[in-house]
Amino acid sequence: MYQGNKLHFISMDVPFPPNYGGVIDVFYKLKAFHQLGIEIHLHLFGFNEIESDVLRKYAKEVYFYPIHQKPNYIFKKYPISVRSRDSQLLYERIKSLKAPIFFESLKTTFILNKYTLEGYSKYLRLHNIEQNYFSGLAESEKNLAKKALFYIEAKKYIQYENIIHQFDEVFT
Repeated sequence: MYQGNKLHFISMDVPFPPNYGGVIDVFYKLKAFHQLGIEIHLHLFGFNEIESDVLRKYAKEVYFYPIHQKPNYIFKKYPISVRSRDSQLLYERIKSLKAPIFFESLKTTFILNKYTLEGYSKYLRLHNIEQNYFSGLAESEKNLAKKALFYIEAKKYIQYENIIHQFDEVFT
């Protein structure tokens, strides 16, 4: 069992300001880990990089990775919200520090499809049953193209959930 106090913490979005459900959870978990004396190496995916002194109060390092949504991702086997969070730089930074990895949401797990992280403890915090979430979005969507995209995303998540077996622990 890992006895250190370092942790890679991968967030699906920038958790500050904590202004919606998923990032509220992420922000206060980050703060709690810090209060427990955990040295956080925070990896953030997002559409817009922000400079946040607040996040630097709780993390030793804060790294940002852009979300890349490309039209051809609809034809790929992985959910778009997973595939769009791909970064070789994330892999390189994780490999440079041997510490457990805490993944916030299935959306942050694409790295496990591309790279081997043998010997790293991996933990997953599930925020949603993603296929139910995207099916719900599809049901309420009026635009037919968006409705179809949400249904496709939901179907892809049903298959993608098989990745869960790669984690040491899963928190719901």
